[in-house]
This record gives sequence, C-alpha cells and structure tokens, in this order.
Amino acid sequence: GELNNSFGAHLLNSGNSTSPIPIYGFNAQKNDDHINPNGVITGWSITENSWNFSEPTSNFNTSSGLFTIPSSGYYKLCAMLIVFSNGNGNNFRSNIIINGDTTAPYAGSFVDLINQDYGTINISTIIKLNKDDTIGISGSNNGTIKGGTSNTNTSTFSCFLLASDTQTNTRQMGLSSIVPLHQLGHDQFAEGK
Repeated sequence: GELNNSFGAHLLNSGNSTSPIPIYGFNAQKNDDHINPNGVITGWSITENSWNFSEPTSNFNTSSGLFTIPSSGYYKLCAMLIVFSNGNGNNFRSNIIINGDTTAPYAGSFVDLINQDYGTINISTIIKLNKDDTIGISGSNNGTIKGGTSNTNTSTFSCFLLASDTQTNTRQMGLSSIVPLHQLGHDQFAEGK
C-alpha cells in the first residue's frame, strides 16, 4: 500500500507538519598523523561518502578541528582515536573541549602508553550544547594520533543532533525536549503519518 509520509528523507516535527527537523552534525576522519597535539586535534577530512558528512557543511572546520553548533539541543559526540607512543613512557589523555575550555570535566579518556606501543581511546557522550558553541577533541603532548586515507586505519570524530531543545519543536509535539528525534520519526513512520 501507499504510505502518506515523508519519513525517508527527513523527520517531521509533528504528525501533520511538512516542516522537516534539520539533520545537524558531522562524521570526520583524521587525514594524517598528528604528533603531540597538546591541544585541539586538527587536520580532519570530510569526503562526502557513505561514512563522512557535515551538515551544515560550513560548520565543521576541518583545519582547526572545531564544529560550531548550528542549533541548541542535545548532541551525541563520539571519538575513536588510534594513538601511538612517542617512546616517552607516558599515558595519553584526550577529552572533549567546549568553547576552548580544557579545564571543564567533559567526557574524556586515556590510553596506557607506558606498557604498550599503541592503543585506542573511545569517547562517547550525550551533552547539551547551545547555538554557536564550538566543540573539538583535545589530546595531550605525548603521543601520535593516527590518521590516513583508510576508513579502517584512522581516527574518527563525530557529532550528531539527537534532540532539539527549541520550543517550536517540543511544543508542537507536546513532548519533553529530550525525546530523540529518530524515535519520533520512527513512531510517525510506524503509524503511517
């Protein structure tokens, strides 16, 4: 049968609305090795394909490694960093930075480079961000972040809007601001709206 919905291309912000909820975020891969970052990890690449994207394109600066938040809401941030030891016998620490603040206790992790030559850092969190905030991933001064052109052998960094906290969307839906947008789209699709 024929369904009267437009779920496939975008999510709707109410059952009878034709206004799409925007898809905001990015998925990037490290384009080359970054030795001793000692701050924001820079030099990312976004090649539009099945695993890399940026929406809106201009909001992720691949050179600086910073993403400017286009709309206030709850975002899922993930980083998978392959880190090699520089031979100095120290651990390597990495964490999310927001608006340049490296002292706030945002999600982070470390890899033991004292007892091994390389390791992986995985960071995953959901955080409320405001329009025009900037986010990035920082690294300490004692390791090399692996980069390259292979999607299986390089570090990755991603961010995706899960739920908007704007009154426009939540009032129309009559729901809490933290309901994931993908769930709303699923419910509408399942109901044929």
